[in-house]
Order: sequence, then C-alpha cells, then structure tokens
Amino acid sequence: MRKGTKILFLALILAAAAALVLRYGPSFGLYMIPPTPKQYAAQAMSFADQGIYAGGGEWSAARAAAMKKAADCRSYEETYPVIREALKAAGGKHSSLRTPETVKEELREQTLPECSLDDGILTLRLPPCTMNSGKSEAYTAAVLTVLRDRRDEIRGVILDLRDNTGGDMGPMVAAVSPLLDDGTVLQFDVAGSRQDVTLSGGVVAGGGSRTEVEDLEKLSVPVAVLQNGMTASSGEAVLLCFKGMDHVRFFGSDTAGYCSVNNVRTLYDGARIQLTIGSDVDRTGRIYCEDPIPPDVVTDRPAEDAAAWILQNS
Repeated sequence: MRKGTKILFLALILAAAAALVLRYGPSFGLYMIPPTPKQYAAQAMSFADQGIYAGGGEWSAARAAAMKKAADCRSYEETYPVIREALKAAGGKHSSLRTPETVKEELREQTLPECSLDDGILTLRLPPCTMNSGKSEAYTAAVLTVLRDRRDEIRGVILDLRDNTGGDMGPMVAAVSPLLDDGTVLQFDVAGSRQDVTLSGGVVAGGGSRTEVEDLEKLSVPVAVLQNGMTASSGEAVLLCFKGMDHVRFFGSDTAGYCSVNNVRTLYDGARIQLTIGSDVDRTGRIYCEDPIPPDVVTDRPAEDAAAWILQNS
C-alpha cells in the first residue's frame, strides 16, 4: 500500500471514529465539543426515554413540551427545571436532577454507622451511604468489627434505619450481612424482567456497588428494624432485604415510599440524573415502588418497643 493511500485510509478511520464519538459519545460521558443547551436537554430526554412511565402519548407530549422549552434556554442551568419536570413524567417521584454543586457536596459527606451494646441488645444505626465517597470500607468495618468481636454478648439487634435516605445499597447490605440469609435478598423488576440482588460469602452483588467483606458466621438472634418517614430509596431497599425472614419485626411509622430501581447518568457539566426504571421486590415476591412500607408495629416509641420485643424473644 502506497504511503498516500495509507494516510488516506488512516484519515478515514479517524474520521469514522470521530463521527462515532460525536454521535454516541455523550451516552458514555465522552464529548468532542460542548453541547448547546438544547443538545444538553435532548441528551437528558434520550436518557429519560428509559423511564418506568416513558411510554404512550402522555410521555410523548411531556417530552415535546420539554424540548420546546429547552429551545429558548441559553445555559445548562436554565434547562434544569425543564429536565426535572420531564423526569417526573418519565420516571415518577423518585427521579431527579442534582446540580454539579450538589453532587460535589454529597461526595464530601459521609457519616459512619454507630453501634452501641446495652444489656445484650446491639443497636446499629445505619446512616445513608454516599456513592463513590471512598469510605465504603470504613462504613462496613464500623459494623462488622462489632458483630465479630462482641458476637457472644449479643442477644438481639436493633437495626435503626430511621432517616436513612439511601445512597449506595451495596455497602449497607454488606455491613449487616451476618444478620441476613445468603442467597437472593432482593429483586429488581425492570420491564417485567427480574434481576437478583445476592449475598454470598460476604459478597453483595446486583444492588449498588459490588461489595466484598469478611464472611462472618451468621448471627441468629431477633432483629428489630426501626423505620420512619425519612427511610427512603436504598434505605428502604435494605429494609426490604429483611422482609420474609424469621425472627425479624419492623417498628415505627410508614417509610417514604421510594422503593424503586434507578439508573444514573452524569451530564456534560457534572449534573447527575437519577431515573426510575423499575420496582423493588422482596423475598416473598411482593412488589414495591412508590407506596410507603408500613411497619409491623406502629409506634412513636420504636426503640423502646423494639427492645422489649427482643427481650421477650431472645
């Protein structure tokens, strides 16, 4: 092959590659040139097309209205309200857009679980677990160290999920893995297809970040789960992992009702879209999505009532 022909061939390959990146790159966070605000909104709408409610005339009308509004936007920030409104139509109440500033702030914040042992009752307070915070190992260790080192002193466990608004499900489930049966702990129903969230040998897979921790011996004691109106999203998913298990009871008030499967997409400027694409399914086969989860015992003294139940059943 002559030199000129080789150069032409290489140029054609580079041009084809550039065209592919230009066309499909934004779906993978790759951009050759910054999108216009209208293109930015269009990319968000393409993602929203996967939403659980993104079908039929209602979504088509909402999508068209969003793109009409976006045509007048002069910055990415101006498209945020437009995109948020469309996301609600496509994915329901659990779908949202977080600004770049909010995303950065969330990454900086991570509260670790708190553990206390009193009269044989171990209280585990699980806070939200931030995605990609770099602190998942510290999060799981804060619980597993106590479950391992003080195992013989534990008569029962109070798992406090009050105010747990979610985040990364994987480390949260891994942290309480000695209290859960191995196997399928939860399922996601996406367009009628079931996807398993599994726990096996200290490995949590299929829900949130794949997380591997020390495979501790199971702790067969009564578990009381505390819940309230701020137990939401992945916090509710952790709660559902305990549904259908023996020696588990739920205390408090209704959860927030965000028991859904979400996909996440980061837009050009760092804003992040969360879109609902499916529903949670507990081990009994019950499907949850936007309805709150009621407790077994409705009470405004959940910790006290949970402790009393544990003492009666341990």
